Amino acid sequence: MQSLKQVMRNRYNCSVAETDFEGQWSRARLAVCVVSNDSRHANAQLNEIARFAGTKNGAELLDYHIEMF
Repeated sequence: MQSLKQVMRNRYNCSVAETDFEGQWSRARLAVCVVSNDSRHANAQLNEIARFAGTKNGAELLDYHIEMF
């Protein structure tokens, strides 16, 4: 999980935190934060991050949702 979080940070310049199931090898819940003055850009970037996370070897994306503030 550490390597996936670091790759996401480096590739997308976003904040990533493991918010649930810490330390469990087979399961994790991540929260990703993107700051932008354009909501369309932020939404597109978050969707791309979700697609990226779901394509990593050994990872399976079960669900995601996006909240805009």
